[in-house]
Amino acid sequence: MEEQYDYYMMEGDQALASLDFQEASKNYNMALQSAQEGTLAMKLRPRTIVPTINLARCLRELARYKEAEDVLTTCIPKEDRDPPLDTRLHVRVLSTLAELYQAQSKYDAAAKLHEKAVGLARGCTPTLELAGSIA
Repeated sequence: MEEQYDYYMMEGDQALASLDFQEASKNYNMALQSAQEGTLAMKLRPRTIVPTINLARCLRELARYKEAEDVLTTCIPKEDRDPPLDTRLHVRVLSTLAELYQAQSKYDAAAKLHEKAVGLARGCTPTLELAGSIA
């Protein structure tokens, strides 16, 4: 299963790099499926968060905004019901969702998510990834 996951992630990353968003989204979906096989509560595990973020980015580029939003919101912990995400992954999810809102001209919602992401990022190792999504 891990080999399949790695294969589909690599194929998805290559397709994303070549701007083939349709092929990338197909591969990220396959990576998610291989990561979820045989488990119950995988949606918040780090192994599923990265392909979920990448899938949402591809869906955004394909102007499939509702699907992208649905995919990303499954990653955000709902108060006390879900275990917390790794802070860096949580920041990536929020930033990707904010980018999605920006693409739809929902600037107020995007700004709120960016502010929340920046607040969370202050507690972890800084990366340029967040800066790129805000710029």
